[in-house]
Amino acid sequence: MKMKRYTTPTMAEGLRLIKSELGDGAVILSTRKIKMAGGETGLEITAAVDNFDPPPAIAKPAYAAPVHRPVPERATRNASSLGGMLALHGVSDGVAGRVTRAVDALADTGFSPADALDMVLSKLITFRPASQVLVRGRPMLFLGSTGAGKTTTLAKLAVSQRLAGHTVGLVTLDTYKIGGAEQMRLYGDALKEDPHLATTPAELVAALDSLRSRDYVFIDTAGINPFEPTRRAALADFLSAVRKQGPVDVALVLPANLNAAELAALPRAFGALAPSTLVFSKLDETVHLGGLVNAAVTSELPVCFATDGQRVPQDLLELDAQSLGRRLLVAPRLPWEDAS
Repeated sequence: MKMKRYTTPTMAEGLRLIKSELGDGAVILSTRKIKMAGGETGLEITAAVDNFDPPPAIAKPAYAAPVHRPVPERATRNASSLGGMLALHGVSDGVAGRVTRAVDALADTGFSPADALDMVLSKLITFRPASQVLVRGRPMLFLGSTGAGKTTTLAKLAVSQRLAGHTVGLVTLDTYKIGGAEQMRLYGDALKEDPHLATTPAELVAALDSLRSRDYVFIDTAGINPFEPTRRAALADFLSAVRKQGPVDVALVLPANLNAAELAALPRAFGALAPSTLVFSKLDETVHLGGLVNAAVTSELPVCFATDGQRVPQDLLELDAQSLGRRLLVAPRLPWEDAS
């Protein structure tokens, strides 16, 4: 047996290296998260292959008839089981089909269903580490539908950055929600930071200018009804004014407990505002993750943060292919259902 350990930034890159060096018969023995030289999160993957013997180079003919190999019964059974699990979670037929076909193909090379699912999810969804989503000196604006959890998510990120020793600025545009400004003021008190209230695009530009020395600036917005275009147009004016001054990141906050069809449609509904990343809130309020998968795959927007509770800043996590894959392999079960 030949065994080798790889250090790679992503599972997909690790798979490419393993196949190129150990061949299609390689099996992943273990994976673990590590900090790479540049400080970003990476993976340490241990792989092995039996009877390793590199084949001699053979010139390929100009045309080779395709060889149709039967899919092993084990792979078919794994893919079928995974397909049923994805259906239980509410993953759409189209997305589930793409996932199961790819997992089925990888299972034929010896990968376990869990590892194969990790690899497939890392291909279909762009998972970004926090260091790439939070850019120092670039403001981040949070948008989403009413009740999505924007303000609480913003607070978790702001407090976590303050605890890490960074300076933080807060701005709110929320003059619609009753108590919206007061809620932001409470978080500001906890951070010993006075939040700025901006009611016009010019006021927002002035607030950001006054906060230019802060490491991170977080902008809260009022919830927007995706079926009502007027509010979207008003927020577009704010964003247009800010973008004239420099880049701004736009985080679309999506509540994971929304029904799967509507959740998948929201990135398109907010598409005119050009969100740059997805944040999933309320993971603790649902056991069905299909809408999350559908939204991430169909929108092709990067994913990083998710929230799974009301505690600030504790209930904040970073999603990656492995953590999402493990959740998808657990059958949804409501907490009050009989566990027998």
